[in-house]
Amino acid sequence: MANTQSLKDEKLFSEVSKDATVTPSGVPLTIGEELKHLRLEKKQSLSQIAQQLRISERYLEAIENNDLTALPEQVYTLGFIKTYANHLELNGQEVVTKFKKELTPRSKSAVLDFPAPVPNRGIPRFSVLVIATFLTSLIYLLWYFLKAD
Repeated sequence: MANTQSLKDEKLFSEVSKDATVTPSGVPLTIGEELKHLRLEKKQSLSQIAQQLRISERYLEAIENNDLTALPEQVYTLGFIKTYANHLELNGQEVVTKFKKELTPRSKSAVLDFPAPVPNRGIPRFSVLVIATFLTSLIYLLWYFLKAD
């Protein structure tokens, strides 16, 4: 796998453009894409960085590809991103902050759709009073007659 990754990296080294913040169509790059762009600009392979930082190559690749499903818990991911950014001579804390902003939803207000309350179809209050009175009377009468024995 390291050889195929090295071949991919060699191919990409020649394709790196000088503007690392936007794509040719003007769309801003994600943090993963920026890190990948900078790594390729510095002509470093993913396997070399993985060995130096002691971070699994698959996690670094997942960061570069923005594959959140392949990453561990968020606290570890943020640490990996910070370490990776520092290695590429970026401010790791700023990169982590930008990454967190990418994770938050774009909409300012979430639309909450609550179900309609179910109409109350319980026992009417008068019926409860009648039943409670009847049961209390029944218990009293049982107690009275059983106590008399």
